[in-house]
Amino acid sequence: MSLYSVTINDREYNVRFNGSQAFVNGEPVQLNWTPLNTSGLHLLRRGRQAVEVHLSQPEPETLEFLIGSRRLLARVEALHQRLRKRPAASAPQIAAPMPGLIVSILVQEGDSVTKGQTVAVLESMKMQMQLRAAQDARVARVLVQPGQQVDKSQAILSLSPLT
Repeated sequence: MSLYSVTINDREYNVRFNGSQAFVNGEPVQLNWTPLNTSGLHLLRRGRQAVEVHLSQPEPETLEFLIGSRRLLARVEALHQRLRKRPAASAPQIAAPMPGLIVSILVQEGDSVTKGQTVAVLESMKMQMQLRAAQDARVARVLVQPGQQVDKSQAILSLSPLT
């Protein structure tokens, strides 16, 4: 299973691929994507509709779609890459990588955590995700409760350096 964050015109979509099935924000999407040549021309079919799409990658993590006279730029980032890019020094808190439901909090205020330790479990799009500490630290505050809905980037735990 692959999870991606796709941003088009400042709107963010959570895209999940499970085998040959695609889901956008949890909803199944049925598309047939056929390459027509090696220069990026594709035929996109959805139901009985078909449209030619030229696809290119002008820079890493960016896709450009030309559909007739319409141009769409999409920033595509694998969610595991986004979490890895977050620098430990600038992460005094653990935040939700996407909207979801807090299933469990595995630590308490005052607990010491080690880098990579699972501290909470978030459920999003019927899938559970382990949230891990990015650094060795102490849990300063638990900011949410199990069963609580959270928004993307909402702080789950605040951390303080070990002393």
